[in-house]
Amino acid sequence: MSLYDRRTLLILPLALAACGFQPVYGPGGAAAALRDKVRMDEPDSAETYLLVRNLEDRRGRAAQPEYALSVKVKTDTEGQAITAADETTRYSLVGRAEYSLTRIATGEVIASG
Repeated sequence: MSLYDRRTLLILPLALAACGFQPVYGPGGAAAALRDKVRMDEPDSAETYLLVRNLEDRRGRAAQPEYALSVKVKTDTEGQAITAADETTRYSLVGRAEYSLTRIATGEVIASG
């Protein structure tokens, strides 16, 4: 007997709405306050360039920024599939990003991680 019940799928959206769930990038979401207000540091690598380009596509490029976002990206490759002849045929790209969001007017760090 399966514990799967289709009624659960129907109730889940109602439960999320009841708990105050709201999409961050949706209309009136928490990230709306940052739209077109964040200046990104110039990229120093191909990986950082791709990240900056995607963030600017989503959040817009600031003409008169109030915040500055600094991001450091580090990537490594890890072998995933190794043949009997000890040759690696597949790799995973593992990335790590460290960021700092600063209010330009005061120099105060708002968020980092």
